Amino acid sequence: VNPRGLKPAARNTEAGNALAGRRVVITRSTSSLHELRARLTAAGAITIEAPMIRIAYPANPDGLDPAIADLGSYGWVAFASVHGVRGFFEGLATLGQDARALAPCKVAAIGPITASALRKRGIHADLVAKPYSASALIAGVRADIGSRPSRILCPCGDVAPTEMSQGMRQAGLAVDEVATYCTITLTLPESVLRAIGEGVDAILLCSPSAARRFGTLNLNLAGAAVACIGPSTASAARAAGMPVDVIAEDHTDGGLVAALAQRFGSDREGNWGPPSPADRNTTSKKSTSTTSRKRAPRSCST
Repeated sequence: VNPRGLKPAARNTEAGNALAGRRVVITRSTSSLHELRARLTAAGAITIEAPMIRIAYPANPDGLDPAIADLGSYGWVAFASVHGVRGFFEGLATLGQDARALAPCKVAAIGPITASALRKRGIHADLVAKPYSASALIAGVRADIGSRPSRILCPCGDVAPTEMSQGMRQAGLAVDEVATYCTITLTLPESVLRAIGEGVDAILLCSPSAARRFGTLNLNLAGAAVACIGPSTASAARAAGMPVDVIAEDHTDGGLVAALAQRFGSDREGNWGPPSPADRNTTSKKSTSTTSRKRAPRSCST
């Protein structure tokens, strides 16, 4: 089997569950794929683990020390992911500080998973974006700030500017990014490539970084549904040349599995209809970076 070309897996059309017998590729990092894998397995899917990235947390992220020392000048600290939460609080601990350092600021989080990560560290977010998207968080913060000048700190990763920080700048807000974790790309073993080449029904993309990395594999995705956990991941997938078939409205593992099941349930033979206009020419546009005030981590081991 040619691992560089995907073909549809054999269908279990008699299964009552829309995902029963479906071969589904999970691209999430090994450390965070457990819930997603469990949900898919419970639905009867056959999972293929193909982690595209690994998250690493540097001991002393560049820029975090001065940002923490200057927390009193920030009106908000906005977290987009559990990785940003973990990296920020590990940095606090390195400096001998804890959740009390955030007392001068309001705290915002995208979604319940990020909010839960904050609660475990003693912080109840002042704003949890609903729906679970950067645009909802930006709207909430903008409404609170009004016309008052206010700085916002965004703990994030070391790659391209986040959708959240870009949106805040477009809304006229003053944003500083501090990179508290590193995204390290991985190479798939030949055994995983062979398993994918034997036929898959869907590829699940759970972050823009994973989407960009998967796009570099140059696989022929004909016959496989590309499912994204949210719009920012979908944008990255399209920019990497992949047509997107499913975008979860609820940007959680449960929402992604439900959206995929709904898509397969609507057509048991896998004929998902024509692509959206945005997906008819996915290679015509490439993502562009914007100027960002970001402090990167000092180092991440590979």
